[in-house]
Amino acid sequence: MDKKITYIDADKLVPHPKNPRLEVGDVSELADSIKKNGVLQNLTVVPFGGVGDGRYTVIIGHRRLAAAKLAGIKELPCVIADMDEKEQIETMLIENMQRRQLTPYEEAEGFQLMFDFGGDIHSVAERTGFSETTVRNRMKLLRLDKEAFKKSQGKNISLNDYLAVAELEDENARKEVLQKAGTNEFTWSLRSAKDEEKKKTNRADLIKKLEMFAERVDVEADDYDENYWDAYLFTEFWNFSDPIEIDVEEYMNDTDARYFYEPCARSVYLYRVADNDEVENEPSPEVIEAERKEKERVERYRKLVEVKNRAFELRKEFVITFTPKTETDFRIIAEFEMFSADKMGYDIYSKLCDMFGVDAKDGYGGNKEQLIEIIHDSKIKTFRALLMSAWLKSDGEYLDEHDFNGNYTNDDKLAYIYNYLTLLGYQMSDEEKAYLDGTHELFLKGDN
Repeated sequence: MDKKITYIDADKLVPHPKNPRLEVGDVSELADSIKKNGVLQNLTVVPFGGVGDGRYTVIIGHRRLAAAKLAGIKELPCVIADMDEKEQIETMLIENMQRRQLTPYEEAEGFQLMFDFGGDIHSVAERTGFSETTVRNRMKLLRLDKEAFKKSQGKNISLNDYLAVAELEDENARKEVLQKAGTNEFTWSLRSAKDEEKKKTNRADLIKKLEMFAERVDVEADDYDENYWDAYLFTEFWNFSDPIEIDVEEYMNDTDARYFYEPCARSVYLYRVADNDEVENEPSPEVIEAERKEKERVERYRKLVEVKNRAFELRKEFVITFTPKTETDFRIIAEFEMFSADKMGYDIYSKLCDMFGVDAKDGYGGNKEQLIEIIHDSKIKTFRALLMSAWLKSDGEYLDEHDFNGNYTNDDKLAYIYNYLTLLGYQMSDEEKAYLDGTHELFLKGDN
């Protein structure tokens, strides 16, 4: 590269169209400095389009160019370089990274440009000074909607949060969750989207197993008779939060009947039809109405269980990751422990095993050493351990605000738990608040 300084008319300098940092930001302060002291550091440029028609493309110095124009400077000191497009991209990317002027998303776009020019994970990491893991994680961010990402900047969302959103398969879900960044709905909507995708995957896996021995019932067919198939209902699958295990071989070896499955909106029904089965007479209007109400009750109950379980998992995640920082935190945790010791009396060992994914085996002591090692390796401070103790004694999936029919029951224990957690910084979603205070739309109203 020729280090000779050449002064070039500012109007002849063109920003690089592939500059990883697309926005130079506020340059007013830099412009004031240039007015007083001039441009103290030269720009690096290349002939525009490689043709040398008097214009030059800026490689290094985009902010200086914008500030100089704002300050009314007519000519800028430049070094004219000889670089191909790949070298230009790498130079801009590395320069911006060294100055820490890029967002993680802009870094990802820069990495993508390097990949477009034939780079691989190893070479990109080596050229930029980032680890291969960092490069891979940055590339995941390109799955996010660019405008939604830009709007989320500065809204108290971490890089790990972005990566969690990027793991969602559905593009619309990623965008919708990212739009809630900075609100108390972000964590809830992210967990909800992850749960829905998990359920879709588990549901699809179940249907693949059913297809091995059962014939699908076409719910769209004109001659579909719901009452007929209800008479043969064998089992119903509806909770897809975890994979559903069925013994396919056992069903395939059942030669006394034929099996059919029906995939509905939220459930999958399995029917067993034997040759000697007889369909009962058509049910009365009263029976049909009772069955309709029962289906409504079951559906309402299932949705409330989903809300309850999702809220429980979010509370657990908060407790696992929380680290006390202030004397106020310590006092709140101590009070929480006193409340838990007074109100509850449940086995803590099995709950700790569940929290850290340890097999409890035959009760306390079965895997005690492994559990102690995990807790020790987690470097849990005394008060963090105390918080876990308090929460494990008082919280659990058994705590709910609804009965079997969907009526609001108002469990004050759950309100106490939320009170302590919110004092420590937990953000309740609107859905959690509505579930806690009885205003959730799923609760029965009036005489239903």
